[in-house]
Amino acid sequence: MKKYLLRIVFILSISMLYQLSVMAETVWDVQQEIRLDKKPLDTAVSERGTYTFILTDDGTVHIYGSDSKPLGQIDVGRHVDGIACTRDESLLILKSKKNRTVTTIGFDFIRNINIEGSPYKGDPDAPVTIIIFTDYQCPYCSKLSKLADSVFKKNKKNVKLVIKNFPLPMHSYAAPAAAASLVAYKKGQFWEFHEELYKNMAQLNDEVIKEMAAARGLDPDEFLKEMRSAKILELINQDIMDGEDAGVQGTPTVFINGVKLKSRSIKGFQKLIDSELEKKQQ
Repeated sequence: MKKYLLRIVFILSISMLYQLSVMAETVWDVQQEIRLDKKPLDTAVSERGTYTFILTDDGTVHIYGSDSKPLGQIDVGRHVDGIACTRDESLLILKSKKNRTVTTIGFDFIRNINIEGSPYKGDPDAPVTIIIFTDYQCPYCSKLSKLADSVFKKNKKNVKLVIKNFPLPMHSYAAPAAAASLVAYKKGQFWEFHEELYKNMAQLNDEVIKEMAAARGLDPDEFLKEMRSAKILELINQDIMDGEDAGVQGTPTVFINGVKLKSRSIKGFQKLIDSELEKKQQ
């Protein structure tokens, strides 16, 4: 019996030594470190990693971007002792053992988006500014453009409509089309080109752009040359950076006074416009 037990111990020892010998070496490094003034109680990270949420012992949820940059905070109360994320990155779950509650809250940020030099229509001092990040080869952008135009006409006295370019890499002529729109803007013909680019999105190329320019009495070769100028390319890159800073991930993306529009419908537009106008009157 003793020999049998010793044999088992020997086999187990050999097995453990073998497992240790084949175990992979662990390599690690610090990806992110956030220093706080208060004691952290819980953390959560949104599904796409866009936001990191940290609940501290003073009842505050601190929100950070993927680059550890602080984006904002929410005072949720000291009764909250746990947090969790939903698939929707604009929702957060608050848990409270004390109150025996689980609460889902919606949140958003007011973005300060640079619109200097961007094409727009309406009163430059209008109380409400609608900013649309668009791609001229995106069919959803084409549909939204018509919708936004209807909203603008209905709210002409109170709204300024601004267009920013956000050409997507998957669309081969989206960036040149954005350049064409900006050259047209310089020549006082932006909105005509804006609509025409959407109409021709399926067949956009240099020849189509030249035809559009010639039809409006512009030198087509000179127009194409201006499209490729460093200044125009710089404006497009600036729009893309402004969009990324505002959290734009696709097109179309709409902001009304810096608040991201979630319901891209007439009703959704009007609700947020009216809400912003009410704030101005308070």
